[in-house]
Amino acid sequence: MALLSARHLLRCGYHAPVSIATTPIAASRRTFFKFLTDASDIQRISATRRLPYAADDLFDIIIDIEAYKTFVPGCLDSRVTAWSKPETDGRRLPAQAELSIAYGGFNEKFTSVLICEPGVSVKAFSGPRSDGQKPNPKRGELKSVIKRLAADWTIHPLGIKSESSDLLTEVRLVVDFQFNVPIYTILSKSLSNMITDAMMVGFELRAAEKLGMNNES
Repeated sequence: MALLSARHLLRCGYHAPVSIATTPIAASRRTFFKFLTDASDIQRISATRRLPYAADDLFDIIIDIEAYKTFVPGCLDSRVTAWSKPETDGRRLPAQAELSIAYGGFNEKFTSVLICEPGVSVKAFSGPRSDGQKPNPKRGELKSVIKRLAADWTIHPLGIKSESSDLLTEVRLVVDFQFNVPIYTILSKSLSNMITDAMMVGFELRAAEKLGMNNES
C-alpha cells in the first residue's frame, strides 16, 4: 500500500528532496579524515626492566652511542658528532649523535641532541620538542617521514638485593614518536611494543656481555 501511495504522489507531481543521500557520504568522509588526523598524533611506548647492576655501569652502556649498531635492533649505524664540556671528573658526555635506523620497511637517518645526567638519565630529542619550545640550530634534525622522536632513559637504584647480586637497578625507556605521514602511524601501532621490548632485550644482552651474566627482569 505504501508503494502504491508513493507512485501516486509521483504521478501527481510531488518530488521528495534529493539532498539527503549526500549526508552519509559527507559524514563518512569527515570520519575518515578525522581518523587520519588522530593517527598523526604522538605515540608513546615504554618498557621497564630490573637489572642486577650498578646504576653508573648501566648509564655507561646507554651513553655508548658508538656501540648501538652492535646491539640495538634495527640500528644500521651510530656515531657521536658532538661532546659536552668536561664533567668534574674530566669525562665528556655525548651531546649530539647521528643514527641510521631501519624500521617497518624504510631506512631513516637523523641527528639527535642528548642531555645526559650521569647515573640518572639520558634524554635524546630529534625534531620539535613536545614542550613547545622553538627550534634552534643545535636541535636534532629530522628530514624524513618521522616528524618527532624522543627517547628518555631513566635509571633508578632500588637498594634491594637480588638472588644473584647485591645490586638491583630499575631501567625505564620511554619513546615518543610522531610521523609526518599518518598511514605510517596506523601501521606502526601493531609493532611499537615489540620494538621497545626488542630494544630492552638488546640492552640486557649488552649489559650481560659487559658486566656479567646476571639476569633479572
